[in-house]
Amino acid sequence: MVTLMDPLKNIEVQDLRLAYGAKEVIHGITFDVYRNEILGVIGPAQSGKTSLLRCFNRTIEFTPNTTVSGVIKVDGEEVSRVRNVYELRRKIGM
Repeated sequence: MVTLMDPLKNIEVQDLRLAYGAKEVIHGITFDVYRNEILGVIGPAQSGKTSLLRCFNRTIEFTPNTTVSGVIKVDGEEVSRVRNVYELRRKIGM
């Protein structure tokens, strides 16, 4: 089956989970962000906001003992399969 990218979706997150060692900090979140949509990520300290952003641009890979599962797509391309991470990080800043 071929799935066509929705031309209005910029970011797709499906069942994203993140753990630092045995402590899971992101518990299977799923959401879409559409073109020209403004999304705010708010929450208390130590709730995973920065960790979520670091999953998008793959800087979470610099942290030892992290486990990331799920799918993050930016403009239809899965970020875990991007070969040029420098280009990805230029596109997705913090």
